[in-house]
Amino acid sequence: MKQIQISPDIVQLTRLGLVNCFLIREDDGLTLVDTMVPGSARAIVAAANILNRSLRRVLLTHLHGDHVGSLNVLANRLVSIEIAIGWSSCGR
Repeated sequence: MKQIQISPDIVQLTRLGLVNCFLIREDDGLTLVDTMVPGSARAIVAAANILNRSLRRVLLTHLHGDHVGSLNVLANRLVSIEIAIGWSSCGR
Protein backbone atom coordinates (compact mmCIF):
# COMPACT_ATOMS: atom_id res chain seq x y z
CA MET A 1 0.00 0.00 0.00
CA LYS A 2 1.33 3.40 -0.98
CA GLN A 3 1.33 6.23 1.56
CA ILE A 4 1.29 9.88 0.49
CA GLN A 5 1.61 12.73 2.98
CA ILE A 6 -1.03 15.20 1.74
CA SER A 7 -0.52 17.69 4.58
CA PRO A 8 0.95 17.53 8.11
CA ASP A 9 -2.37 16.07 9.33
CA ILE A 10 -3.53 13.98 6.34
CA VAL A 11 -2.05 10.77 4.94
CA GLN A 12 -3.51 9.17 1.81
CA LEU A 13 -3.30 5.37 1.54
CA THR A 14 -3.63 3.96 -1.98
CA ARG A 15 -4.15 0.33 -2.94
CA LEU A 16 -4.28 -1.16 -6.43
CA GLY A 17 -3.35 2.24 -7.82
CA LEU A 18 -6.87 3.64 -7.60
CA VAL A 19 -8.55 2.83 -4.28
CA ASN A 20 -7.90 5.38 -1.53
CA CYS A 21 -8.57 6.07 2.09
CA PHE A 22 -7.25 8.81 4.34
CA LEU A 23 -5.88 9.00 7.87
CA ILE A 24 -6.61 12.36 9.52
CA ARG A 25 -4.67 13.37 12.65
CA GLU A 26 -6.97 14.56 15.42
CA ASP A 27 -6.20 15.63 18.99
CA ASP A 28 -7.21 12.20 20.35
CA GLY A 29 -5.88 9.94 17.58
CA LEU A 30 -6.80 9.24 13.96
CA THR A 31 -9.96 9.43 11.91
CA LEU A 32 -10.03 7.02 8.98
CA VAL A 33 -12.01 8.22 5.96
CA ASP A 34 -13.28 5.09 4.17
CA THR A 35 -11.88 1.57 4.62
CA MET A 36 -11.00 0.58 1.05
CA VAL A 37 -11.62 -2.89 -0.41
CA PRO A 38 -11.72 -6.12 1.62
CA GLY A 39 -8.29 -7.19 2.78
CA SER A 40 -7.05 -3.67 3.53
CA ALA A 41 -7.52 -3.63 7.32
CA ARG A 42 -4.07 -4.93 8.24
CA ALA A 43 -2.29 -2.33 6.10
CA ILE A 44 -4.52 0.47 7.44
CA VAL A 45 -3.73 -0.49 11.05
CA ALA A 46 -0.02 -0.75 10.17
CA ALA A 47 -0.10 2.77 8.67
CA ALA A 48 -1.77 4.09 11.84
CA ASN A 49 0.94 2.40 13.92
CA ILE A 50 3.66 4.04 11.81
CA LEU A 51 2.04 7.39 12.66
CA ASN A 52 2.14 6.32 16.33
CA ARG A 53 -1.56 7.09 16.72
CA SER A 54 -4.65 5.02 17.56
CA LEU A 55 -7.60 4.74 15.19
CA ARG A 56 -10.49 6.43 17.03
CA ARG A 57 -13.17 6.74 14.37
CA VAL A 58 -14.16 5.77 10.84
CA LEU A 59 -16.03 8.16 8.57
CA LEU A 60 -17.59 6.55 5.50
CA THR A 61 -18.25 8.79 2.52
CA HIS A 62 -20.71 6.34 0.96
CA LEU A 63 -21.58 2.64 0.92
CA HIS A 64 -19.79 1.30 -2.17
CA GLY A 65 -17.64 -1.78 -1.63
CA ASP A 66 -14.38 0.04 -2.37
CA HIS A 67 -15.16 2.41 0.52
CA VAL A 68 -16.55 0.00 3.14
CA GLY A 69 -14.80 -3.25 2.19
CA SER A 70 -12.67 -3.53 5.33
CA LEU A 71 -15.14 -2.02 7.81
CA ASN A 72 -16.23 -5.30 9.40
CA VAL A 73 -12.67 -6.41 10.11
CA LEU A 74 -11.71 -3.01 11.52
CA ALA A 75 -14.86 -2.76 13.65
CA ASN A 76 -14.28 -6.25 15.09
CA ARG A 77 -10.60 -5.59 15.72
CA LEU A 78 -11.06 -2.11 17.20
CA VAL A 79 -14.18 -2.61 19.30
CA SER A 80 -14.31 0.91 20.77
CA ILE A 81 -14.01 2.69 17.42
CA GLU A 82 -16.70 5.21 16.42
CA ILE A 83 -18.29 4.74 12.99
CA ALA A 84 -20.13 7.47 11.09
CA ILE A 85 -21.60 7.80 7.63
CA GLY A 86 -22.93 10.84 5.81
CA TRP A 87 -26.72 11.04 5.97
CA SER A 88 -27.10 11.46 2.20
CA SER A 89 -25.28 8.14 1.74
CA CYS A 90 -28.02 6.19 3.52
CA GLY A 91 -30.48 6.03 0.64
CA ARG A 92 -32.58 8.97 1.75
